[in-house]
Amino acid sequence: GRVALTLWNHKSRPLARVLLDVNKLSLNLAAEMTYLAAGAAKFGLPANFEKSTQVLSACLADKKIDVKGFDLKNGSGLSRESRLMAGALS
Repeated sequence: GRVALTLWNHKSRPLARVLLDVNKLSLNLAAEMTYLAAGAAKFGLPANFEKSTQVLSACLADKKIDVKGFDLKNGSGLSRESRLMAGALS
């Protein structure tokens, strides 16, 4: 099997601050990578949208946010197939 080797570690700013910058600057690639990283952090590599969607759904359910009507195809928000209910967003 393959063995992972850490070559470098970096401590970033708090996630809340990173997300503020991503949203303010509309950094679609950064949003996509953050979305994928959430799934990989919970379920391991390789990262994929199914894992990330499970993490997001669990997080929203934990906050008592109704996920009925959510259908996210990626993390950047650039998919024509993604759907989100306005009530859940607010």
